[in-house]
Amino acid sequence: MSEIKKRNAAKTKAAILRAAAILFAKQGYQETTVRAIAAEAGCNPALISRYFDGKASLYAMVVGEKMPGHRTMTSDVRTGARARELVQRQLDLAHRISYEEHRDRVSILLRSAGPGASGEAIRQLLDQLLAAPFGQHVDGPDAGLRASLLFVQLFGLSLLRDMVGLPQLAEASDAEILWYLTPAIHQILVPARSYPAGAARKRPRP
Repeated sequence: MSEIKKRNAAKTKAAILRAAAILFAKQGYQETTVRAIAAEAGCNPALISRYFDGKASLYAMVVGEKMPGHRTMTSDVRTGARARELVQRQLDLAHRISYEEHRDRVSILLRSAGPGASGEAIRQLLDQLLAAPFGQHVDGPDAGLRASLLFVQLFGLSLLRDMVGLPQLAEASDAEILWYLTPAIHQILVPARSYPAGAARKRPRP
């Protein structure tokens, strides 16, 4: 492939990603069509399959860009250093992104994980993209649940502090949040005791 073609392909891919992020945030996964993404990007719909292998893979890439990956950490998980590092990294990330970026991150998630089979498929995908990477920090009993709880705690912090602006959270210093949240994160990483054997494991449905 010539240099000109490579540059054109890179520009087209970037345009498709931007268009997909806009439409997924506005309409969600189910209501966003490949043709609509192509029209927004100003390209042939066939290029979405060529470059991204379809809408599901494109959605996964958009989510991956909006939710930065969880790099490998070497801090000692047993001493509380890992918990502090996780909280600090979330606080640092929040300082680097705008309100609009926070809004788009939340919209892309909430507008896509609706009811029905399609929504269930997206929920499974989001679990793999968002919660599962936290599995590198946990092992032992209920590792999957604890990885999900890590994501909930840290993403929820950004959502309620930086987007919703919950007063007590928004006014607290980073140092204060670190002081109170680090022990809670450490408890998820290294539980003092396991969930009791034989106790309820399923959420009751109404």
